[in-house]
Amino acid sequence: MSTLDRLRDIVKPRSAVPVVATDTLTPGRDGQFVVPSGRTPAVGAAEYAKAALTLGGALAERSDGAVIVVDREYRADMRHGQVRIGDIVDTIQGGRDAMRLMARAWPAAQGIDGRILFLDLETTGLFTGAGTQAFLVGCAIVDGSSIRLRQFLMPSFEHEKAVLGELQAFARGSGALCTYNGRTFDAPLIETRFLFHRLPCP
Repeated sequence: MSTLDRLRDIVKPRSAVPVVATDTLTPGRDGQFVVPSGRTPAVGAAEYAKAALTLGGALAERSDGAVIVVDREYRADMRHGQVRIGDIVDTIQGGRDAMRLMARAWPAAQGIDGRILFLDLETTGLFTGAGTQAFLVGCAIVDGSSIRLRQFLMPSFEHEKAVLGELQAFARGSGALCTYNGRTFDAPLIETRFLFHRLPCP
């Protein structure tokens, strides 16, 4: 078995998680998921599209680059290990009362009781300096009784601004950020990347 075949076997979906069609992704203000008219597709676009297909995602071509977007919906009746997704959603929603109380107690925390954005990064290093990039940004939100997971994969380093644009659009409307070790790594790193590209950090 070749290395490519082994990689395909690794990324092959193992469960009956539905793949959400590209047309259900939230469109951004600058025409994401559409190749601007008259623009020649970037070198490597065919390979990027093939990678997106292999991962069960879609290639989003923007004016500032391309992003492989993988979108999944985990419905309430599905399971994560032995736990129902619906039970996880109930636990998250139950914490909203505590968040509302915090928002009343600390005026600086206004908005914290809004939608929670769960965030995780895979990066090129363990430092938050200008040389470290997040090549994979994973986000999750509670969507009704489901959990929606969206991953933004940078096909090559020159497409970082496009990844940040997709993240910015997806994070819009969130009131709180939830990460593991995010205060010391994920949040500062992503803020640095937005600053580097002179984009407002969501």
